[in-house]
Amino acid sequence: LIFVRVVLFSQDISTFRKGSLFDKSASLSLGYQANTQDRDTQRVGSNTFFASLRGTLSMAGIQMPLNLTYRSGQLAGGFDNPFIRFGVSPSYKWVKLHLGHRQMHFSNYSFNGMTFRGVGLEVNPGILRLAGFKGYLQTPNYIQDSLAAYANLVQKFQRDAYGVKLGIGNNNNFLDIYFFKAKDKFDSVNKGEFFRTIFPPAENLVIGSKGSLNIFKALHIEYNLDLSTVTNNQLSRFDTIQDETSKKIIDIVDGFITTNNTTRSGLAYDGSINYKKRIFNIGVKYRQIDQNYKSFGMHYTLDDITQTTINTGLRLFKSKLNVNATYGVQRNNINQIKRNTSLRKVYNISTNIMISKTGGINATISNFALDQRPGLTAINDTFRLIQQTSVITISPYLRWGNTTLHHGIIASFNKNQVVDASPVIVSNREGSTQITSLSYTLDHKKSKSGFNLHLTQSNDKFNGIDLSRTG
Repeated sequence: LIFVRVVLFSQDISTFRKGSLFDKSASLSLGYQANTQDRDTQRVGSNTFFASLRGTLSMAGIQMPLNLTYRSGQLAGGFDNPFIRFGVSPSYKWVKLHLGHRQMHFSNYSFNGMTFRGVGLEVNPGILRLAGFKGYLQTPNYIQDSLAAYANLVQKFQRDAYGVKLGIGNNNNFLDIYFFKAKDKFDSVNKGEFFRTIFPPAENLVIGSKGSLNIFKALHIEYNLDLSTVTNNQLSRFDTIQDETSKKIIDIVDGFITTNNTTRSGLAYDGSINYKKRIFNIGVKYRQIDQNYKSFGMHYTLDDITQTTINTGLRLFKSKLNVNATYGVQRNNINQIKRNTSLRKVYNISTNIMISKTGGINATISNFALDQRPGLTAINDTFRLIQQTSVITISPYLRWGNTTLHHGIIASFNKNQVVDASPVIVSNREGSTQITSLSYTLDHKKSKSGFNLHLTQSNDKFNGIDLSRTG
């Protein structure tokens, strides 16, 4: 009730135009599972009962969910990690405010997907694209605090973060620049304690730019460019143990971030160009992420890679025949300092054929090849690793019915295969999985009831094990 006045003033007024200030919904689910297995040595059975009550209370467009679950029985698997997060994002026309636990997006390699606790603002009047936030991020250390042997060596720092984005344009044509900073706070009185921790206080600075441009509605160009500097330990001493790239960048960012011998810098960038017409499209994309690249504003990134991807598509007979194909090459060991270099080649072809309004066929063929080769350090060629993974999927479908009854039949065939083509033959390194299924669905619209029958048969062969299941 304290902040009702703020909500009424800032919440999108379209909620009130509908004349519904309060709204509620609920659903109850009951289920029973029984499983029996006949083995050569014994008969194994299990049963599980579960009940679930889900509901949502909405007040002025703010949803408050409720979820209660009960389980009992043998082998009743399940795990819940409870947490409480509160956040609202009221908006009015071109202004949007973020309060509490929220997410904002700057770019793919800077601030992307991390939840912050604080305040943020997005302002988009006309062609201006302005955004900023200030708050706290959850450090990865909280995941490690349950390690029995090293729990006393884990420190939970408060990670302060803030960022600003300035841009011009719209969703299709724009140019943005942004700044992101995150720093672990600690008590300077107890500095000596942090030299024994396995997670020292760190600091991160990311600056970058992102742009998109449409030309004649057929040609689309897009790029991302980010520079990240990470100091893994703010309390470490300064010396010259850095790579050449980091040394040059440190001279530029020294006034904005703590720098010492644990400071590393790296680039992450990509660029793409796509041409699309009514029946045809083709595009190419290049991406590179340096070995030392890391941003505290994203959960995970695969560094030390270069990747080139070519994609194309064809639509014929009024889009009744659609074919899409992709080919890509990815390589690591950019600086040629690792013992081995992995070269990955991937191609994928997918097609959709609409034979009629009620039926068609979906099919996919893909191949993933991994070739690991020695780098600067000479190694015996018998360690060379070459593997190929292929996937084939074919799924015909048929749907028909009227306003009361809807029928659907879907068949599916899927085969995954791993082939080892290394120079030295080693047993049990190849395998395959094959799944064939048939499904029938019946929906009765008026009574909101339905029936589903699913038949499946699978075969798994790997590491000398041949397993078959039918059900």
